[in-house]
Amino acid sequence: MFVIIKYALTSEMTREEPSSQLNYFTPSALPFFFGVAVFDFEGNGIVLNIHASMREPKKFSMVLTRVLTTYVAIIATFSAIVYFVSQFKF
Repeated sequence: MFVIIKYALTSEMTREEPSSQLNYFTPSALPFFFGVAVFDFEGNGIVLNIHASMREPKKFSMVLTRVLTTYVAIIATFSAIVYFVSQFKF
């Protein structure tokens, strides 16, 4: 995380306007899109195995809620920090 924040700080001075570099659709990136989509949904088959192997499966929803809440909080905090750091003009 610190490497990305440092990059956001140092690259702000040399970076040009991002909107000039945007490509909204690139056919050559379509396989990459489907690869990311498959990777994102790959964990669905694991959830049932974790539930079945738990000592107390009734607590699965509580554990899942806590894990997902923590994960979203970490990602949101990190994203906000990088966004605000990249907005500073040096």
